[in-house]
Amino acid sequence: MAGALRDFFNLNRNKESKETYWTCPKCRTQNPLGSPFCLKCAEEEERTGEGQEKVHLDTENNPLTNTLVQALNLYLHVAQIPSREVAEEARKHGIVINAPQEIALVPVKELDRLADQFVSANRLRATGSGAIMGFPGGALMLATIPADISALAYYSFRTISGIAQCYGSETRTEEGRTIALLLFAGATGIESINVAGSQVILSNLTKNVLTKPYRDLIMKRIVQEIAKDLGMEIARQGAARLVPVLGSVIGGTANYLFISNVADRTKTYYRMKLLEQRAKYDNTPRLPAPVPALPPARSRPQPRFDEFELGEDNPI
Repeated sequence: MAGALRDFFNLNRNKESKETYWTCPKCRTQNPLGSPFCLKCAEEEERTGEGQEKVHLDTENNPLTNTLVQALNLYLHVAQIPSREVAEEARKHGIVINAPQEIALVPVKELDRLADQFVSANRLRATGSGAIMGFPGGALMLATIPADISALAYYSFRTISGIAQCYGSETRTEEGRTIALLLFAGATGIESINVAGSQVILSNLTKNVLTKPYRDLIMKRIVQEIAKDLGMEIARQGAARLVPVLGSVIGGTANYLFISNVADRTKTYYRMKLLEQRAKYDNTPRLPAPVPALPPARSRPQPRFDEFELGEDNPI
């Protein structure tokens, strides 16, 4: 089993490729082909603030938006569902695994049902939060909206974390958190960001692994854009939520629909990723499997699940 899992997740990692470059028309710097923008121009833009004055104005001078930026950065790290919890939920559905990686070998339809459990649980909590926060009405309601938006972000990242693990992926590493943020951004309606004069299409970023300098810059810009859009959403909902009962209905319904959107995008992405990995594995020539040895007289003890916790120190 361990050998099959290693083969499954490490396909084509050692293939050699020739790097080609494109030249930035502004600074004439050569950038690797496939890089979403000129790194030198982007770093200069970060240093001077040129071309992004409006984003900086929204995040630095607006206390609410600045608070949302801090919340998003925090929840990317803390809104993680423990892998033990995923394993326990899997066992309730008749899926017995000894390590998180083994879940990738379970039939997809069973994984779909498992993922739906995490969607339902977090959507219910987010809906309740929206309904409760919107109930007071009046001026008191205005003070609860930021907390509701913050809770919505938290349950969104919990939803993404649960779904990812159900399909054999993770959201704990830097790459995993980047994908989670891109999926969340898509649910808020952000399709692209502008970096160093280049329009970066977010849906394209999920197809390629970004190296650290590009990843850090993109994540910072996306967080700023999300916070700005959420701040605008607060302003749009403010008037309607002034009515006590109506505010509760609007808050709960909006959160329900948002988590559903996040879940649909996340399930589609990780489901397709798993199916593509399986297709590559099935089409890879392999040596005939050796004849298995007879089982020992005494079965060895099952490993503790916390020994297989996913993370940067224990990659798949």
